[in-house]
Amino acid sequence: MSIISILTWIEIKAYLRNWAAIFWTFTYPVALLILLSLIFGGDNGYTARVEIVSDKNNSVVQEYVNALHDRVDMVPGLEVNTIWLEQASKAPDPGIIRLTFTSDFGQHSVPSSLSLEVGGEIDANNGGMISLLGELTEVFNRVKTGADQQFYLDYSKMASAPSTSNNYNAFLISGLTALTVVSTAMFGFTTVLVEMRQNGALKMFQIFPMQKAHFISSFVLSRALVLTIFCVAFFYIANAILGTGIPITLKSVSGFIVLLMLGVLAFLSVGLLFVSVIKKGATAVAIINIINLPVIFLSDLFIPVATMPAFIRDVAELSPVYLFVNAMRSVTQPDFVLSALTTTVLTLIVISALSLLISAKSFQWRTV
Repeated sequence: MSIISILTWIEIKAYLRNWAAIFWTFTYPVALLILLSLIFGGDNGYTARVEIVSDKNNSVVQEYVNALHDRVDMVPGLEVNTIWLEQASKAPDPGIIRLTFTSDFGQHSVPSSLSLEVGGEIDANNGGMISLLGELTEVFNRVKTGADQQFYLDYSKMASAPSTSNNYNAFLISGLTALTVVSTAMFGFTTVLVEMRQNGALKMFQIFPMQKAHFISSFVLSRALVLTIFCVAFFYIANAILGTGIPITLKSVSGFIVLLMLGVLAFLSVGLLFVSVIKKGATAVAIINIINLPVIFLSDLFIPVATMPAFIRDVAELSPVYLFVNAMRSVTQPDFVLSALTTTVLTLIVISALSLLISAKSFQWRTV
């Protein structure tokens, strides 16, 4: 057996004997899934996220949006969050309903359309909202014009697939899977290794007949194997138990596993990079806490970024974690194609290569 395989097996056994690691890697995501699913995964209420693509100065559009809020207020358990956009350069994100108004909407006594688009799948919730919008448009037309059909809803761009999943539970499971990868890979061992080196516990490795690259490779490989096996099991078992109905095909499963392995490798590499450049345990704790909160709340893990203000969405969409979790969700869509993963895969490969290269050069067995 090679020295890397021996070290990998030793690291796996050491990892599985660490009760704290077992809790944060295996128990914590399951408990969080149960809690958030019970709180937010039911069908007792629904908040529709509607993008309004129009000029805010158009008074008729303002009247329509106000009428939408008034109509939604009449439906128990239904709320609407309207997001104003001056223009839309891409298709709406999953779960978003988009209404695009013509530039002269309501300004002349000629037919004015508002185009309807739906991001992701049509389910019972957004399907009901679409019906409400159709009814609202008819009522709005009668109130404004009396009888003539001046305002109408254009369905030509609504090419969404029918629902195959429980929307929030599927969203939540993929987010918690990504959170498990990121939190365990980047934060789960960084502080421990930094403190071990600070206390001199890593000095003994200098007398062993191995290079730093052997230790780094075995450390990454051992964690990658444990995380990949658990996350695959967690993802598909949780989806089966909660009945999300995600498609399970050779293409989607293989795409998910490849994406997961690349994500694990990338974020483990970033964790090792932190270990290589941070010298003190207290500094490691501070940096991890500073990074951890934005990663949790601004990476679309279990709080949809689409509901946040535009400037926050623009920042959040630059995060590698955001790319990773949304690529993971795209794998479970019926219309998934492997080419959709290109940007995310290249990003994760670049992160892995740069982080491992810097780590191999700067990693030290002891604090200098």
